[in-house]
This record gives sequence, C-alpha cells and structure tokens, in this order.
Amino acid sequence: MQKLLQKSPLAFALFCIGIYVVGMSAADEASTFFGVEKSFSLAFSLLFSLLLLRITFKSSNARNFGLCRPVHAKAALYFVPLFVLCSINFWLGVQMNLGVLETVLYVCSMVCVGFLEEIIFRAFLYRAMEKDSPRAAVIVSSLTFGIGHVVNLLSGADLVPTLCQIVYATVFGFVFVLLFSRTRSLLPCIAAHAFINATSAFAAEALHEGTALIVTSLVLAVGGALYALYLYRALPKEA
Repeated sequence: MQKLLQKSPLAFALFCIGIYVVGMSAADEASTFFGVEKSFSLAFSLLFSLLLLRITFKSSNARNFGLCRPVHAKAALYFVPLFVLCSINFWLGVQMNLGVLETVLYVCSMVCVGFLEEIIFRAFLYRAMEKDSPRAAVIVSSLTFGIGHVVNLLSGADLVPTLCQIVYATVFGFVFVLLFSRTRSLLPCIAAHAFINATSAFAAEALHEGTALIVTSLVLAVGGALYALYLYRALPKEA
C-alpha cells in the first residue's frame, strides 16, 4: 500500500474506499451474526485506522494529510458552529439505546469510523485530486462521502432516514473539506465527525422518526451549508 500511495495517490484513495466499504459491511454483518453488535466492526476499523496511520507517518506525509494543528482557527470561529451542529444528538434528550458492552463497542467503532472517513475522503481523495483541479477535488470528495451513505441500506436502514443522512452528510462533506483545505488540519474534522457518530448511541428515538427526523436533517443541512459558505468567504484560500 505504501508503494501504491507513492505511485498513484488517486488509486490509493480509491483502493482505501473499496477496502473500507467492503470491510465495514462485512464486519457489521459478522457482528450481527455472532450476536455482539459492532464487535467485529470495532476490530476492523481499529486495525485499518492503525494501518493508515502507520502508512501516513511512514511516508512523512502526516502534515500534508492534515495530522497537525490548524491555522486560521480564529477565522473559522474556533469551529464552534461545527460543534454546535454536532451536538444535535442531544437536542431531544439522552437515552441508552444499547447495553453497556454494545455501547462501548459502538462508541469506539464510531470514533474509528470518524477518523477513517476523514482521512480517506479528505486527506487521501481530496489531496490526490487537488493539484489537478481544487474545485473538482472539493466536489468529488464531498459527494462521494455523502452518497456513500447509501450503503447503509444494505445493513437494513430505512429509506427515508438514509436519504436524509445522504443530504446532510454531503453538506458536511463540503464543510469538512473546506476546513481541511483552508486550515490545513484534519483534526477538527476528525473530532467533529467522531463526536456526532459516537453520540448517536445516546440519541432519543424520536430524533430518527417522523417530523423530528425531517426537521433535524434540515437544521443540519441548512446550518452546515451556511457555515460552509462562511468558511469559503472568510478563510484564506492558501493556508
């Protein structure tokens, strides 16, 4: 994989996307089959995260891939709007949706997922396309990230919640890639992504049903779009 990254960054990014999608789907299925949700998912996501971290640091590309402190944090409003939006899982209350063991497994696996999706779609895919066309890199990175959530349907997710997720995930894709491209750091994106994923374990059931689902999805999409627009105008194009 190290040689592939050096020879063809785009092929490496697409390869990582393929491994991630197939691997996580298989791990989720295995977890369900053996009766301990997210057990195999955590093992896979953790091992894959460690592998990509090793490749990143071994190639001396940690800073290039955003594993460093951000610049222009003040211009990005110290990322406060992002984390306000990411608190949405708590807006209708907090509840335990899983047992203690499954909650721990779920939270840990979702933290790994936040890291993996950011480093794959932002650091690898965006960086691979940035030199040829920064605008295309932003669009492709955001759309593939958002539309990629359609695979949740294969895990038994309902259609309407999945469509809502695709919409706001695409918007957040633009937010994350703008933050990364302008602040040159992936850390705020990883933190926000991991937080919203992990805290979904404690979200009230009403958040994912009926009118509440539509309203919260709109809030995320509109709020994210406004923050993305602000970032586009406020942050320097070259960090």
